[in-house]
Amino acid sequence: MLNYPVYHFRPDSQKKIRHMFADMLNEFSHYDEYSEMILEGKLYDLLLTVKREHIADAFSDMELHHVSDSILDAICFIDANVGRSPGIEETAAYVGFSPSHFSRIFKENVGVTYSAYLTSAKLQRAMLLLVRTNQTLEEIAFACGFSDASYLCHVFKKHYHRSPAAFRREQKEY
Repeated sequence: MLNYPVYHFRPDSQKKIRHMFADMLNEFSHYDEYSEMILEGKLYDLLLTVKREHIADAFSDMELHHVSDSILDAICFIDANVGRSPGIEETAAYVGFSPSHFSRIFKENVGVTYSAYLTSAKLQRAMLLLVRTNQTLEEIAFACGFSDASYLCHVFKKHYHRSPAAFRREQKEY
């Protein structure tokens, strides 16, 4: 599930995080006997800041507590095969459940339906590819299990209130 994390920050938070990195780099470049302890503290501060200030996505930020091993296996299967957009029948068979039983226990364990989780996983992969590659929207749509670029754009806008192209431009500005 953690294979494709993408965190988003408001511009003021981005500035704060950049400043924290600059402080860490400065400390590292002037390394002395206390630097390791100072850098460790700065790293903890950075991690807490990232956790506190990122703009949450309801699905990607799920905290999975007390999840059965079968459901964790299913989540790994989904994430590993998101480009094929595996159906609930295929995923249920992978973990040895009937589709109806799997659907019920997936929702109980994860808190969202199978299709909502799959859509979230596909969108997270799309966000990663938008930020880290120069692939076209058509290529990204195919890699993320969407039927075409226009459907990717439709789903992306519905969830993030902006187009994939606008998201890519925003990320390149920072």
